[in-house]
Amino acid sequence: MMAAKYLGLFYFSVLVAILAAVTADSTGRRKIPTRDGGHLSQIMMEEYLEDQNREVAEEPKVENASPLQLYLHLLRLKRKEQVESAEKVLSLQDFGKQYKTIGVLLETLFHEVEESLGKIEKSRYSPGMPFPESRELQEEVGKVYENVLMFGDFLLRMPEVTKKVYVAHKEWTGVFRWAVKFCLQSTDIFTGPYATHLHLMMQELGMGPKDPNYANPFSTKQGKTEGENMKEKILSKREAMQEKMKNIKGPKLRTNRHQEL
Repeated sequence: MMAAKYLGLFYFSVLVAILAAVTADSTGRRKIPTRDGGHLSQIMMEEYLEDQNREVAEEPKVENASPLQLYLHLLRLKRKEQVESAEKVLSLQDFGKQYKTIGVLLETLFHEVEESLGKIEKSRYSPGMPFPESRELQEEVGKVYENVLMFGDFLLRMPEVTKKVYVAHKEWTGVFRWAVKFCLQSTDIFTGPYATHLHLMMQELGMGPKDPNYANPFSTKQGKTEGENMKEKILSKREAMQEKMKNIKGPKLRTNRHQEL
């Protein structure tokens, strides 16, 4: 029951929005593009994305666990769903469809965070306190953590389209900054891969000290796909060949003006 409650209605709406837009290939397989580019942070991000899948497989025993341990267990399960949802949107490979889908998802996401913000402030709970035992408060605190992490899934995999949606809604800025601060102070939750996730999100949005080595391998500004590089090489060779042909001087046909009719 507790797990079902945490998995909740939000992810039902997420999947409905995604399934309305996602198109698979003829075999039904999802095609998830990646991009080259970046140095230190690219390696960091690749390792993090691997950790996302690996930590889901390492499920701890939850018998006699504390509220914090139980929540972390459920969060690991939920993160698998979140990552899969982001990859489905990424597989669309169409800016318009991605923009529409992410717009619907982020609107729901930030609405939930804003509602949770009000309830958490009324409860006087702060991240420095022990993880709440109240189911109701656990749910509100969890919504903040989970929605921030999910926003990061879209932001890091589809930075251009996600930032375009985010920037278009100025009213989200204050809510998001509060949520990030809340997560940064929640050191019992945001350790390891979750802390890395938050750091990469902040780098992508230009929040906090800038890492000179930061580069998002999914960003079109950082690098090009193999297909794009190959296309450029072919066009470059074709242009060079055409220029070479222009410079080749062959025999010309001479006409006698007196023979013209």
